[in-house]
Amino acid sequence: MPLVFVIFWRAQSRLESSLVAAAYHAAAAVPLMSGAQAFYGFSEFEALLLVGTMATGVGCVWGAFWISPWRDCAPAQVVLRAVGLLVVTNVPPLCALAVPSPLLAAGVWFPGWSWCGVVAFVVAV
Repeated sequence: MPLVFVIFWRAQSRLESSLVAAAYHAAAAVPLMSGAQAFYGFSEFEALLLVGTMATGVGCVWGAFWISPWRDCAPAQVVLRAVGLLVVTNVPPLCALAVPSPLLAAGVWFPGWSWCGVVAFVVAV
């Protein structure tokens, strides 16, 4: 996740930042295609459409939080936008679209830890 932030903030336009985020989320959601095919009975095209829709939705949100140009902004503004982006993409309804979510990773890394697992993940990252 930290690498995508570096690439995202170095983007030269809102569209470029949206495409970077959409590509990141699409790559993380590719394993969902086989699950969607098995569970919902989707065809390959429908599963690809599902992944594409999820990635586009989250990519648009990332584009909304992009700063132009980020190098001239105060560090506090960059941090606030990054935190705001994480909050917006990790609360319903967008958390259902953000497959590589840090909260999902906390659940995998620290199962059964509840909120202490989220805090431990934030400290670890």
